[in-house]
Amino acid sequence: MKNLLTLVLYMPIFISINVNAQVSPELFLNLNKVTTTERTAIPIAELTEGMMIFNSDDDNVYFFNGNIWIPINGIGTQKTSDFLSAEYPNSIFSDPGGANVGCINVSNTGAANNFLNAYYWETSETTTQSYDIIIRYLVPNDFKELQDEWFSVKYSAAASAKVNLTITKDDNTSIVPSSDLTATTAGTFDTHDINSTPTINAGDILIITLKLSAVENIPAAVSDIEFKYVK
Repeated sequence: MKNLLTLVLYMPIFISINVNAQVSPELFLNLNKVTTTERTAIPIAELTEGMMIFNSDDDNVYFFNGNIWIPINGIGTQKTSDFLSAEYPNSIFSDPGGANVGCINVSNTGAANNFLNAYYWETSETTTQSYDIIIRYLVPNDFKELQDEWFSVKYSAAASAKVNLTITKDDNTSIVPSSDLTATTAGTFDTHDINSTPTINAGDILIITLKLSAVENIPAAVSDIEFKYVK
């Protein structure tokens, strides 16, 4: 039997690519740009499953699944927040000096203050009495970065009453140094916003300490907390 020798010939193929060739804009998908408000205003009856838009508020692409608008994962960012209402989850009370006299309770403010749930610290003493609310807050796993005003708290502290805010990490790294919030008008709630730029990462544990100080017939109160971030 003869041995057969097979020869395979390789012929080089040269492809010429013009790196300076201009790509026609007609090849790009151009989505309609709308704001969140404009998107929400579109009647569902006028929408068809599979429609897509570009949201200029959060630089994200959304598609309509037949019921709601869904952001496409991995494209752009989305602003969101965690909302804590009294009674705060993962929180405890603490008497900072061990000898403060007073009473802390939770109640609803009613229509005058938009039906807020709030902690009230009250005392019958003529000298300042204080009480701490300490919250352990876990930064969400989908956290990417902080929004400009990334933390807010609603509070009430008129005249001699005070609310003091401190935020640290659980390793005692300072995030928001201890500071007294601006006094409010009696019986009203103000919002304190924070726009600093601390280093915070997904999975961090923040220790939020609210010190309420009251004197006779002048209570201190805290209500809604919001942690605002980009995911």
